[in-house]
Amino acid sequence: MNTKELLDQFKGHRTTAKHTVLSTTTEQLRITDEVTGENQVFSPSVYQSCMHPETIRIYEMTLQIISDTELQIQTHYGKWTVNLSGKRVEVSDWKGEIHKVDCKKCENCGRCGW
Repeated sequence: MNTKELLDQFKGHRTTAKHTVLSTTTEQLRITDEVTGENQVFSPSVYQSCMHPETIRIYEMTLQIISDTELQIQTHYGKWTVNLSGKRVEVSDWKGEIHKVDCKKCENCGRCGW
């Protein structure tokens, strides 16, 4: 897949002087290597404060198109450069959700809400 095909799958993007940049809080990206079948999933990030569980924030995922086959993906927790040659890319809807944890050993972190 090339980056022009990827643009068609996203709902919105903006073009800067040098690169096309896509930012999303509602879509995730699955990149599958067509030779090995290995998957990589990139999505926005959900953050919930352990000290104030009512504080929930969604950090967007940003994609920057470097060339016809190269893509830079950035989330709140990391940055990756991916070569899309020989890879299948799927864009799907994503919804940030907080899941209750089921800890075996309680450390009073506050994540469970009590």
